[in-house]
Amino acid sequence: MEENKDKKEEKLEEKKGGLNLEMDDKNKKAFNVFLEEGNQAFVKHVFTSESGEKLSYAEMRMMYG
Repeated sequence: MEENKDKKEEKLEEKKGGLNLEMDDKNKKAFNVFLEEGNQAFVKHVFTSESGEKLSYAEMRMMYG
């Protein structure tokens, strides 16, 4: 189990390509969703509030910049 976690983290690092990601926690989480689960999951993630409500484009931009 731990070995799978290490491999998953290793693959994420490869995808990030050594980027120095200086962003807030919400953006880091969204970026990791994109890397781990793909584009559709990313869009769903950023357009959904923490309480599960749908966000407008303006609300999403206020949260993620």
